[in-house]
Formats: sequence, structure tokens, C-alpha cells
Amino acid sequence: MALTLEEVMVKKVGQFGRCQCIYLAIYGLVIIPYAMMAMSLIFMLDTPDHSCIIPNLDAMNLTTNKSNHIRSKSLPVEQNGRETFSNCQMYDLDYGNSSLLQNMLDSGNISGSVGMVSCQFGWTYDDSVYQRTMVSEVW
Repeated sequence: MALTLEEVMVKKVGQFGRCQCIYLAIYGLVIIPYAMMAMSLIFMLDTPDHSCIIPNLDAMNLTTNKSNHIRSKSLPVEQNGRETFSNCQMYDLDYGNSSLLQNMLDSGNISGSVGMVSCQFGWTYDDSVYQRTMVSEVW
């Protein structure tokens, strides 16, 4: 009767003994921290939802509804399967003028046609899933 591969290996290497147990323990001590570090990159490098910062908006201490109303007038809306504020563009307005935000809140309209520019003041990140990520801290 012919020997199977497993039987040949057991004859050559031997049963699972003390030496194999030591090798397994050393291998586990080395590989487990590496695997944890590699898996943590999935969470650290996630890009949370973000949009352009609107200057002076936080200083106005508005409710969420009023703040979202001003955001909807200051940031273009994109359709990416769901309606969200643009991640990279904002309307070209004079955001240093504090009465502009108040006018948006009161009337809800922007007078005249307004062009779009890339984010000038940085980004604000949604922290409902992750408090901080590499993307929100570094970029």
C-alpha cells in the first residue's frame, strides 16, 4: 500500500512536538502585531465625508437647520447616488463680508450669477463615524 503525502511528511518531519510549538509561538508573536498594524490602515486612511469650510459660519452659533441652509447656498450640491455638498468646490463669494451670510439666512438668495472656485479655506469633515483619520488630520 502506498503512503499518502501526509504520512510521508510525518515520517520526515516528525509529530507536532516541542520544537514546532516553539516555532509557532515565535511566529505568532511576530505576525499578530504586524497584522493588527496592517488592518488598522483601513480605518486610519478612510476619507470621511467632507465639504469646504465656510468662514464665519461657526462664529454665528446657528442651529443645524440654519447652518445647513447657509451651506446649501454656499456650496454646490452633487448627485453621487445621494445628494451631498460638493467636496472640492464652493461658490466664489466674499466670505469675509459677515453681512453676506446674514443675507443668505434672511433672504436665501445670492444676487447675480456666481462662479465656482476650489475650496479656499480648507475642509470640514464629518466626524459621526470616525473622530479623526489621517486624511482629516494631515490633508
